[in-house]
Amino acid sequence: MRMQKILSSLKMDNLTYCDVLIDVIKESLNRCFERFYKLEELKAKDGIIPSLSYPFFKMQWVPKANKEYIEVVVVSEVRKIKQEDKKSSQVQHTDSDKKKERTASYYMFVEGSDSSAASDNVNTTTIDLETLQYLKDEDNTLESFNRYPNVKKLFLKYNTCLPSSAPVKRLFSFVGMIMMPHRRNMKDELFEQILVLKSVE
Repeated sequence: MRMQKILSSLKMDNLTYCDVLIDVIKESLNRCFERFYKLEELKAKDGIIPSLSYPFFKMQWVPKANKEYIEVVVVSEVRKIKQEDKKSSQVQHTDSDKKKERTASYYMFVEGSDSSAASDNVNTTTIDLETLQYLKDEDNTLESFNRYPNVKKLFLKYNTCLPSSAPVKRLFSFVGMIMMPHRRNMKDELFEQILVLKSVE
């Protein structure tokens, strides 16, 4: 979006030789990144979460009209991660732990279920507050994650690099097999689908 504004301002300078070049660059940007221009569409989520979970960027680039929606998206994503952690920790319970839980639940009063539901609500509220506080925090260093452990998990999930470049190199080798001279007019979406199918073989 910022790049589009810069190119539009350059266009207004009535350039002599690079006028056509600006149009070509703008068209290419639109073709490649159009899904990220409309922030409220589901496809844009892949770009929203990584940039917001990175402390240096946070909400700086978000237009005022979209700020509330973006906050909701980030909060719901942090909640999902917390739920995934909860599920994985439950799966790791041993049989003896499950037996202890069954024995304990047998002697529990009816009110116990309400108290567990209340604690879930408290946890959700805490996560929401932590996420919103992170977005408003002016500290843009990675050390700020020490205060926001749940947001840190979000950052690690969406911004962790691959440990090896081998999968990327493998994809590049597949590109040569797919993009043959008689397939030069292939659309980006079709090319991506064929590439993914080829890499799964």
